[in-house]
Amino acid sequence: MKAILIFIAILTSFYSSSCTCITLTVKERVKAYDVIVKAKVLSVEKANGDGEIMVDRNGDSVRVFTLFGYHTTLLIESYYKGNFIQDTMKIAPNESNCELRLVQGETYLFYGQLKDGLIHTSVCSGSRLFEGNTDLNYFRRKKKLKAKKIINSQEK
Repeated sequence: MKAILIFIAILTSFYSSSCTCITLTVKERVKAYDVIVKAKVLSVEKANGDGEIMVDRNGDSVRVFTLFGYHTTLLIESYYKGNFIQDTMKIAPNESNCELRLVQGETYLFYGQLKDGLIHTSVCSGSRLFEGNTDLNYFRRKKKLKAKKIINSQEK
């Protein structure tokens, strides 16, 4: 019986789809990420099944490979950290089981890294729904973390 339980434990550990994250405080997240934004999810599209997709960036065709993931377009409503000149951005598809599961139309507080014009983030970043997000209490106490609007924003 004990051998069967050990076998099942080993077998399920290979097929586990959980994501292991290191828990950071709000202060540590602010320091670790170069992008912190309040953004509404405009669209969420599943990546092609074969993992190969085409992305048009600045008029160039770019071939991107991803095993799984979603292409998410955001409307940046305001930003707390980072330099933004555009009001819509995309989240880079995540090639792991740590990808955020986002709902179109919802507004989130995103932590991430900006690379090649894409925001790289995951469930481990601390990105969460904006409404009721307790990280905002920390932001209110810090003068450097005031929300800034993007000048050419689609929202009036």
